[in-house]
Amino acid sequence: MNQNDVFGNGDSSFEEGVAPNPVQDALSHRTKFLPWHKPRKQWIRKMQWADSIALLVDTLKLKDLHEPLRYLSLPGPDLLDIRSIQPICVDRQIELQFIGLNAGVDDSDSALSLALLSQVRALPYIHKASEVVTDKFEHLAQQKSIAYAKIITLQRSFDVVNIDLCGSFAENLSGATEPNIPTAIFSLLKHQLQHRAKDWLFFITTRSDRSAVNSKTMESFVKWLNEQIANNLALKDTIIEKKLLSADEFDDNLIAIERLSPQSHSNVLSMGLGHWILDALIKTAPAW
Repeated sequence: MNQNDVFGNGDSSFEEGVAPNPVQDALSHRTKFLPWHKPRKQWIRKMQWADSIALLVDTLKLKDLHEPLRYLSLPGPDLLDIRSIQPICVDRQIELQFIGLNAGVDDSDSALSLALLSQVRALPYIHKASEVVTDKFEHLAQQKSIAYAKIITLQRSFDVVNIDLCGSFAENLSGATEPNIPTAIFSLLKHQLQHRAKDWLFFITTRSDRSAVNSKTMESFVKWLNEQIANNLALKDTIIEKKLLSADEFDDNLIAIERLSPQSHSNVLSMGLGHWILDALIKTAPAW
């Protein structure tokens, strides 16, 4: 395999002629709209993801190196994140080499999904080896899965990893042994650490409301934060000063989980998740 082709040989020729000929007809009669079609999601794509990725492209000097932007995501059938990033690559005259994971449950119309993929592949500056793998993200934790083979085994590393979850990172009990989102993310982080020394971006989007977060997992995050506060009481003052939590949400200098407002619940989950990611990066050999 050509070492410069990090995704290996593409299979675009295999799919030629499979998509319906009147692609525009398949795309123009859509009536099913899903959460990721909301305007606020598009704002995030353009004003947060795209702007950060543009800065990374310039920092890595990908145009000077004649390297594509290597991008991993959970794009859904519409590939809206890829459509938002593609103009950056056009402006900077570099190719976008993407690989996406889609479990195939978000849009039951396989012909439409293939038409949408064909449409994106036809855009300028899209690398010919770009593809979408039909498998669950959780299966990145299983060495015999399609996802593991396509993403962990075959790839060196990614410039951008974008895990945009429809549900919650913490929807399962902490420490669960079956394939789940945390073990899949850990597998992906470990892969990046073992194959990359350059800067890279990691985005994660997760639901954080009480109904979406496993209560025992939340208790684990709060326990960790309270341990940090017990060792450094100034941390409590910083948390209050930054308005992450209010003073009323503490009991004897410790976070009282039953007192957390919805916003504070989200903030605690964010702090716990941030710690978990940093811990995974630092404790994996070689440490990031």
